[in-house]
Amino acid sequence: MNILDAIKQDHDQYKDQMQQLNEAKSIGQSEKDLFQRFSGDIEGHIQAEHKTLYPALEQKEKAKKHVLQAYEEHHVASGVLNELKSMEQMDERWMAKMQVLSDLVKHHIQEEEEVIFKQARDELGSDKLSELGDQFESSKQEMMRQTQTSTRGAAKSKSSSRK
Repeated sequence: MNILDAIKQDHDQYKDQMQQLNEAKSIGQSEKDLFQRFSGDIEGHIQAEHKTLYPALEQKEKAKKHVLQAYEEHHVASGVLNELKSMEQMDERWMAKMQVLSDLVKHHIQEEEEVIFKQARDELGSDKLSELGDQFESSKQEMMRQTQTSTRGAAKSKSSSRK
């Protein structure tokens, strides 16, 4: 699959998940599960972009400025995401922070799809985009496996420390 199609597919999923979280009237187990899935997925996505698309475009003079900005947007979004994950309760403050993350991510998605995608099409060509698509999917799956493993390990630590 072309990397731009794979990224767009992820973006659509994240927008839907963020909307569900932002529209929730209360935070129950299903919302907690959704947030956990969303956070793991988006972390894998970010790291996969950092390993595939962004390095390929960073070498191109026309794209470099936008790629560097995208790295910074990822950095800020990751910081807010980590704050959300570390908050004890999913309360009104959590909901406000989730809305801020949603706004950041939506802005990033729009800019990436309008500017970076165009530059990728112009600078990389369809064969390279397909090659990067395979690398992106592989990298994302590996990151998500690592995240799931570390999440399970943290959950076991918490449960054994409560005994």
